[in-house]
Amino acid sequence: MKTIIHPWTRFLAALIFLMSGIGNLFAFGATAARMGGLGFPSPSIFLVFAITIEIVAGAYLLWASKPNTRRARSSNLHAAKSPNGWKFRLAR
Repeated sequence: MKTIIHPWTRFLAALIFLMSGIGNLFAFGATAARMGGLGFPSPSIFLVFAITIEIVAGAYLLWASKPNTRRARSSNLHAAKSPNGWKFRLAR
């Protein structure tokens, strides 16, 4: 069964990620202060990572030509008991 994400869905998800990342970027001080108030140990570092992930994820969803439809199935994972313990192999 193939799952294909509709292009508008990808566009709207990308828009949410990009708007959130850009909004956090322009209100960096306020967002860092709020994160600090919530108990983050170093909110500026966490905020830089969050902004990077949001912008990269939004850009990927917006410009990726084809979504990854290959999913790992349980039949792809093979396990075998050996004298040294269990060994797992992922079939192609």
